[in-house]
Amino acid sequence: KEGPTISLEKGTWEQLMDLYTLSDANIFINEETKNWVCNFLPLNNNYFILDGDLPKKDWCTQERSPLLSSGDGEFHTVVPGRPLGLHPQDVQQLAEQKIHLHFYGDFTHGQWREWIDKTMKMADGYLHIHPNVDQGEWVKEFSQYDAGWLHFFKSDNYKEVTRIDWNDLNIPARMSTLAFAGLPMLQYDNEEHTVAIQSLAKRLAISLFFTNMSQLKMLLQDEPRMKQIRENVWNQRHLFTFDHHADELIAFFHKVIQNKSAQLQENISVPAIAALKPDL
Repeated sequence: KEGPTISLEKGTWEQLMDLYTLSDANIFINEETKNWVCNFLPLNNNYFILDGDLPKKDWCTQERSPLLSSGDGEFHTVVPGRPLGLHPQDVQQLAEQKIHLHFYGDFTHGQWREWIDKTMKMADGYLHIHPNVDQGEWVKEFSQYDAGWLHFFKSDNYKEVTRIDWNDLNIPARMSTLAFAGLPMLQYDNEEHTVAIQSLAKRLAISLFFTNMSQLKMLLQDEPRMKQIRENVWNQRHLFTFDHHADELIAFFHKVIQNKSAQLQENISVPAIAALKPDL
């Protein structure tokens, strides 16, 4: 899925274009990626929109935990994976607003050790380190938080196709994790730009959009709105399961096969068949 803009960087653009044009069909992670590719290629109508990272519905359990904030009166946010876009000074500003950051992932902690050490000193008592959580425990573990962080980045594409990069097109896998737990999602307000996670979140009304940590605190303090967003996420969790889209995907495959069969039949002429079997 990360091919489009990476191919531009790595010099494999021509091979990628061959892959798109010579395939019988294409599956795009979202409309933004499909539209981006269509600016370079005249694709046919054999395409499907589906995030290939969606988890099974088996993990979309019902067990919600009480909010930590209801106990200590301070806000608690979670990042399940790399804290992309969150710098130590950002976490320090969160701490100044009495907003905690809970960082999950054993392997990721090793990669971000320097970041963790620096942030611990700058945001003493407000950065919390947690081990990995298995999929079956996502809802119980993550539902105790007030909100969850998506990739936090400032876009600069201004809806110009040549300025769009992978951050703008990507749907992070953690979006499903947060959705399963019914968490409002935190992301930078990129209203002027083409950003897939913003388009999706606005359509479903499941995110908080802001540009600085002071704004975030005010948003978190709006209890009626937070309750509504939390319920919006919880009631639409099924959209983030692979099972929800499986039947439609199978139907798409059947359509592709039927189209391919019809195309092959059209290309086999009677003379060609006669040449293969002279007795005809």
